[in-house]
Amino acid sequence: MQIRTKAAAKQTASTPQRNRTQEILATIDQVGLLFGGGSTGNASTGNAGTGTTGSASTPAAPAPSTGPSVDVQTLLLAIPIASDGQVITAEYHNSLRAAIIGIANQMGVGLSDTGTTFTFAPTFLAIGTANWALETTAFTAQAGAAADGWLPVQLPDGQSIQSLTVNGKMTGGTPTSFQVILCREPVDPDDVAKTGADNLITIDLSKTPAGSFTVSGAVAAGSGANALDAASKLLAAQAAKLIDNVNYKYFVRATLKPAAGVSMQAEIDAIQISVGS
Repeated sequence: MQIRTKAAAKQTASTPQRNRTQEILATIDQVGLLFGGGSTGNASTGNAGTGTTGSASTPAAPAPSTGPSVDVQTLLLAIPIASDGQVITAEYHNSLRAAIIGIANQMGVGLSDTGTTFTFAPTFLAIGTANWALETTAFTAQAGAAADGWLPVQLPDGQSIQSLTVNGKMTGGTPTSFQVILCREPVDPDDVAKTGADNLITIDLSKTPAGSFTVSGAVAAGSGANALDAASKLLAAQAAKLIDNVNYKYFVRATLKPAAGVSMQAEIDAIQISVGS
């Protein structure tokens, strides 16, 4: 008969729990390294992740949480349940990806890619007869005149749109409407006829105070009627961020509508679009 003390029995019984704890900590380390963050020091290597940016000789600091705070429960509810014989579509992968990124953000790991910003001169093409007029190096809407133009932009395929930034200046009265919109439109003319262009990011400048301004916006998911609706819109917004140059063309549209009898002038100096992985 084997005899052991209570302390030995307790130690033996707790071994599986310790092993499970070590497995969980190791998994957390792997997730951290996967998204470019630092190690917790519990993995066998004990080394911090170097991330995907920065000098090869200088380890990158753990990346902060990127993007807006998300409801992880909502993301988890959005993951479809697979059935035998059912085709696994991109929705399955994208929903899992969104949930993993949401969990990583909650852990403070985030994505390590700081992104790239593309700056475009506002060389708008006319929509109708009221276009932006050139004055020195900036395109402006003349005082009391409406303006409507579009600017084709080339973005890196496979990257995700992070933000749209507009730099400019406004003087005089408040316009009825002043918007700058990042749009995408299907390449297939049949799809254009069905869906038209998608407004990915809309920046409303009508309430911007007089003077110089720099205003940014991001792709918004919008609120849902319930958890599943919110999850669906969140996934749609995540999908819309993905730059797909095979099926879509991208452009920025700027429109100005001054109020009747109001003398004012709007100026757009630069359009900036930030993207990341």
